[in-house]
Amino acid sequence: MFTEQKHKIIGMIYDAILNHKWDQVLAEIVKYTNSHSGILTILDQLEPMSNLTYTHNLPQELVKIYQDEEIRVLDMEIHQPKLKQAGGVGHAVTMDWSPYASMLNTKENILYEKCIRPSGVIFATAMLIEEGKYRWGLLGVHRTQEMQVYGKEECKKLENLVVHLRRALQIYRYFNTVQQKYYDFHQILNNLKIGVILVDVKGRLVYANLVAKNILESYSSLLWVDRFAQLKTKEYFQGQLNQYISSIFFASEDSEDFGGVLVLYEQPDQPLLKLSITPLSHTSIFNTNDEDNDRAMIFINTMQQQYRLSISYLSQTYNLTKREIAICESFVNGRGLEKIAEELSITLSSLRTYFKYIYEKTGCNSQIELMYLLMSITLDFEHII
Repeated sequence: MFTEQKHKIIGMIYDAILNHKWDQVLAEIVKYTNSHSGILTILDQLEPMSNLTYTHNLPQELVKIYQDEEIRVLDMEIHQPKLKQAGGVGHAVTMDWSPYASMLNTKENILYEKCIRPSGVIFATAMLIEEGKYRWGLLGVHRTQEMQVYGKEECKKLENLVVHLRRALQIYRYFNTVQQKYYDFHQILNNLKIGVILVDVKGRLVYANLVAKNILESYSSLLWVDRFAQLKTKEYFQGQLNQYISSIFFASEDSEDFGGVLVLYEQPDQPLLKLSITPLSHTSIFNTNDEDNDRAMIFINTMQQQYRLSISYLSQTYNLTKREIAICESFVNGRGLEKIAEELSITLSSLRTYFKYIYEKTGCNSQIELMYLLMSITLDFEHII
């Protein structure tokens, strides 16, 4: 029964990429873990449009309080270090919040009085699903004082879901960022900065976005499509690629695997391409005549993928102009001054003036300091293993 329920939840997780029903996913997770309530939240100070919070079986008044960014940041400041120290991303940690009640004049007590006490819960199992200097993601399930403390087996059940939850949420947020501007699904895919390939149940390529097409052309000796539209790679990678794709459509009852991550190379010490194979279910948006419209989605990038920066964060926090942000993006990707000036069609003298303004706005005193700052706010697709 538990295996069937787990597979159902994993399917719902990937469905939520398109149908956005994360509240239903959370409800099933609460039921699966015999919990009283739950929360799924992501706070990203670099990409606020990607923030989300879903709760299950918590009072609406409490949910409104938690939507306040100050409370969410307080939660992050208290619990992110504890979860990170206890095992980090993907590791379930049990908590007893009752000591917070007596920790007067502390952040813990403020959170207890505002959120924990009104919720009626006291025990939790929480898990980091994202972690960084400017962001965190959390899945938490809760129990009341009358219920049992979470055990190791229950924590393991949650950990078995977290890889899929992390992959799906990343894809969802990646899509959501582009969807603010583009509404057609294929437009969204074509404007992603990472390659996306969709294959059907027979492993045939049915769609490739612009980045993926360029990769297939540039790395045709390593990854290609044959005359039957089958995605092919080197013989020693083909079996693993086929297995990952097959696991999405034909997962066995005792299987823990749905897709996976694959690194392709010509020489072992020179990785060239990285692939994440994930489900994309119920995609009727393609308007095909297939009886089964399920797809496997393959995210692909070169190992020399360019860094991209949070435009909204740099403009709002440091008041950088579009031209200054473009200079920063070229700079963080290792281009020298002459190359940056050439790309932006400006003189070296003008470029140095731009850097002077960038230093003043960001509080940096050198190229090294600026590089450290920019590297801390890059936005990259993560191939989650």
